Amino acid sequence: MGSAVPEHGWPHPGPHLPRKQGALRKVVGPHSGLEQHLLPPARRDNLVTPGAAPSRRKVLSQLGVMGPGRTPPWVGCTQTREGHSVCRRLSGSEGKPTAQVSLPEDVWQPSVSTPLTRKLARLRLHLAEASLDLLQLTWAEAQARRRGQGSADRLLADYLHSLSDVTSVDLKWFTLRRTLAHAALAQLGSLHSLSAGCVQIRAQVLGLAGKALRLLAVHTDPERPTCHWEDGPSATAELNGLKHLETVPEDGAGRGHYEEHSRKGSDQQRRMVLAQQFLAQASELLLQGLQVALASRLLDVAAAASLEMVECTGTLDPAATCQFLALSQSCLASEMMRDVLSTATANTSSSQLAALLHLEHQLKQKGRTSTSLYASVEQRLEVISKAWQNLRVTEQHLTLLNEIPPSFRVLTLQHSPDRTHLYCAAYERPRPVPAAKGKLLQVGGSCQVTRVAVNPDTLSCLLAGAQRCREMAEVSNEDPAPSSGMELESARPEREGRSLQRFSDVLASVEDYLRPLFPVLRCPETRTQIPTAAADSHGKSKGKDKERKLVSPRSTVQLDAADNVVLLVDKHLLELPLEGLPVFEEGTVSALSRDFSLQMLCNRLRKEDTAEGAVRKEGRSRKRSPAKKGPKDAPPRLLPHDCILVDTDNFKFVVDPYEEARGIEKLTPVFVTRDILERHRDSLTALWVGHLGNKHVPSQAEWEQLLGSCSGFFFYGMESFLSHILVERLAAMNLRECQMMVLLDLMRSYESMQRHMENSEKKSVPQLSLEDPIKTAVLLSLVGVRSILANQWPTFLQDNALRASILWESMLTVGRPIGRAVRLLQRMGAGDPRNHGEPPWASRDKQLSPPPQLSDSERLPVALNLVLYGLPHLAIG
Repeated sequence: MGSAVPEHGWPHPGPHLPRKQGALRKVVGPHSGLEQHLLPPARRDNLVTPGAAPSRRKVLSQLGVMGPGRTPPWVGCTQTREGHSVCRRLSGSEGKPTAQVSLPEDVWQPSVSTPLTRKLARLRLHLAEASLDLLQLTWAEAQARRRGQGSADRLLADYLHSLSDVTSVDLKWFTLRRTLAHAALAQLGSLHSLSAGCVQIRAQVLGLAGKALRLLAVHTDPERPTCHWEDGPSATAELNGLKHLETVPEDGAGRGHYEEHSRKGSDQQRRMVLAQQFLAQASELLLQGLQVALASRLLDVAAAASLEMVECTGTLDPAATCQFLALSQSCLASEMMRDVLSTATANTSSSQLAALLHLEHQLKQKGRTSTSLYASVEQRLEVISKAWQNLRVTEQHLTLLNEIPPSFRVLTLQHSPDRTHLYCAAYERPRPVPAAKGKLLQVGGSCQVTRVAVNPDTLSCLLAGAQRCREMAEVSNEDPAPSSGMELESARPEREGRSLQRFSDVLASVEDYLRPLFPVLRCPETRTQIPTAAADSHGKSKGKDKERKLVSPRSTVQLDAADNVVLLVDKHLLELPLEGLPVFEEGTVSALSRDFSLQMLCNRLRKEDTAEGAVRKEGRSRKRSPAKKGPKDAPPRLLPHDCILVDTDNFKFVVDPYEEARGIEKLTPVFVTRDILERHRDSLTALWVGHLGNKHVPSQAEWEQLLGSCSGFFFYGMESFLSHILVERLAAMNLRECQMMVLLDLMRSYESMQRHMENSEKKSVPQLSLEDPIKTAVLLSLVGVRSILANQWPTFLQDNALRASILWESMLTVGRPIGRAVRLLQRMGAGDPRNHGEPPWASRDKQLSPPPQLSDSERLPVALNLVLYGLPHLAIG
């Protein structure tokens, strides 16, 4: 299941798809097997008469696929001698030249293009798509029915089968199943003359034609599609097994038995070859459609084509499957983030970005994407908007896995569109290790992929349970009337206990749902790799002393496992508490973060050279004065060598700007933050500036100035972060200098609830939905923040006080990166519940020693609430 990822752009096509010049190519051509699956039974007799080649051209012309002098778009070839011979063998016409896979320009550019023809083309696209869906459904039902029967039952059913038992309805369904692929490809072939000037229709035609051929390949293959995702006999093993049938017995009975097996074996071999040809043609069409869709920002079409490529490769080529799965997820995530950005910029008078986004959407809806106005709008958006730049997905996405740091383990989880399958991929980049003569060897690295069948109803129940948990946490966090802090704290255990059990049930259900993927999700232990010393280039021995040095423990390389785990999950799994899975408690996981796609993760890693270089150079070369060294008894700050430093002298903060927190004074945001600033003033926080309390409530301009001029930002207050600022102004900002943002929000008091209700009356329902923690993280990621730490559901005053204490102690005192600090908090739990009235930093011994471990049910609402989005290896330096 494992495989190393190639360094070139396009993934290696695998054993069934040879590579040519870095692209996926396969020797294919017109062959008699294609029509056998495309035409109804009544029209197949014309294909086996003399003069087969002209008949095939005539038939394909009748299908609308091939006109006079033209070649079907799903027929490809290569110019090599071997390819030419194979094409002639498959076509049955030795004297005819082969054709290139690329589509002729005259096919796609007829003389007439009107809205009516485009409407007709879309209707035919819907018909072809419905035909393929129905074909897939009928085949899946038939396959499931055969799997449910034993071998004896199947033999008995075939023996007792009689044509007299077939009803007219059964006969219609039988005929429909045999003609659905023909109908779909016929509709797609007729779209050549209707897609003039419409790139979207062209991309959809290529994608659906590739899907149709892939389904034919699956249905033709005698091994069935399970061999691509599950352990089963391979085609090589099947062919090798057929070679043992070449010995002919001497007796007549044995000879007849041999001939029967030989006939079956040759038939299976022919079907496997035919399935490979279908699969190669499907791959070629899907790659063409993918290229067209990505060039025109048709991300929904590109996502579907990428997922079809995942089905084409499967576990036969894990590297290619991992790349196409990540591409499909990036396209879907970009569409989701685009919706969030559109909601935030609904008011077109708020900014130039909002007006341009609205104009771009209107032009796309009217099909005017090929006009100069649309091109100028896109160019202007690229210049002024960081969010628009982060939404773009290009063909270069297939090289992004090479940009992942070696300390990262990237886990991709993506559901199929109908949510009946869950795809999973785990990727680690090989590490460069110094070798003899100054060379670097690529050691380690892995790529695993799998697919499991899931129940859509189970996922719906999981999402509904998580939503009820958030609602219960919000209700239990509400304070309906002003009351004393002691009354609130005394009532807290009772209110929290009502939702505690439901959180535990949700976590257990998530664990059961993802358990089949645990072998791929589990992180490996530290590995010992090859020694750096080796024999010379001639293979000669270097003496006994050097041989002893070769096998000594000091000469071996201790290769650390990738301990920074990044979860790339779809929008459904983002709602679930994935950080609480027991599989991440094993192995060497020291940091765990989320992200929306591989594209967004690499956008965060690709910080501008000017800003990142300055921060790195300043953070690593700055020498602190003796006054900034901190207390003598403080533990040394040992920063990891592979972390990205964030300038500690450029942090900004806003803490409870209305001072609406009610409760024990030592647990209020103002008191907790003031204590943290004072304790680290001599070492790291001397130059931190911001707004502490309600002495001065920041205006919108001051909010923008703080966010736009900081390397790190800390918000600690009531309600949601986005309820304090104008969302449309935030969406138009460029926060590429803000590398780290810590949001300890979602607390509530009577005063804060009143203020929030008054402000909510001025907002629409879509605008209020942006205050959801996930959408808040999406918006901050689009504007350029590299790491976002935020709560996922409402919380209590003392819980945020605990998080603030442990988090800043880990990052400031010890020097841990933000990912490790958050993971430490997630593993600790809530501490001793008997000390609720005492701050966690009251004793130095309590700072440096972790609180007692709590059970999963006790720590879930407190410890797993804080989630990290983005890069886990940012450290304050």
